[in-house]
Amino acid sequence: MLCTSYTEAEEQLGYDNDWAKFTVCEVMYYHFKLCACQPVIFLPLAENAEAEAVAAAVEQVEACLTMFGIVPDLIMAPGFSKEATVAAALAAKAGSINGMFSGKALVDISAKTYTAAVQAKNAGTYDQKSILCWPNGTLGDLKFHGSTIMAGCLAETDTNNGGIPYESPSNKTVHIDGLCDDDGAAINLTYNQANVVDAAGICTFLNFMGSWTAWGNHTGCYPKSTDVKDYFIPISRMFDYVSNTLIKTFWSKLDKPMNKKRLQSIIDSENMKGSVYVSTEVCASYSMKADPDRNTTAELVAG
Repeated sequence: MLCTSYTEAEEQLGYDNDWAKFTVCEVMYYHFKLCACQPVIFLPLAENAEAEAVAAAVEQVEACLTMFGIVPDLIMAPGFSKEATVAAALAAKAGSINGMFSGKALVDISAKTYTAAVQAKNAGTYDQKSILCWPNGTLGDLKFHGSTIMAGCLAETDTNNGGIPYESPSNKTVHIDGLCDDDGAAINLTYNQANVVDAAGICTFLNFMGSWTAWGNHTGCYPKSTDVKDYFIPISRMFDYVSNTLIKTFWSKLDKPMNKKRLQSIIDSENMKGSVYVSTEVCASYSMKADPDRNTTAELVAG
């Protein structure tokens, strides 16, 4: 279900304060009431759904484009994603939506301490398709999973930048007043501890310099990967964004004769867009070309 406001989401999905059973309500509340960002595509499941069913349901992300004309760039299953099967399903789908698009999976880590969070991350298998989140956040009596908070933070940051994901979510405001583990026990994370978590490739949250912010710049492949286009969140997301946008923009050219004039028009159009990105400091440089070594005459003749 595609929703653009809290009222619309409540009308279509209903609402229940038992977020342990209905995590869609947690996302609905945080995203619309606190972040005021839209849209969100929800896939509600039965209240007794288990991790295996959630992992299977992730495949339905494929339907977003045909039903709503939208390719989701962030996919999540708050709470459920702490299970390895769900985390793996989310990452696999984020890396290949409709077989051609890419996004990021927001994955929760379950741990009572920052050292346990690092150990849990190191014990798993994560790559650049996932952004790991720990711990949960609170706002009064409300409790939000880390993935819910990070999704809102990313959405707010992107919205402030015209929908282009070139800026890191780190050190951006989040709408919480505390941290807790899955059982609700309070967690007090210091600056140095937050940096340990960040250095392990986990995004966290920090109350420092008078406000609560997201903290961390790395995808799940860090620190094993030293390739900045994979491990640095804004750069990795920009590669996804540019690739996704290019496919959607030029899809109408598919199966047309790819003569030199049409090919050059595509290159020129994309480089004009790139020049705007550079002039507005979205990126440092941007260029598109048809590499003859990767696009042979035989391949071009074959379409």
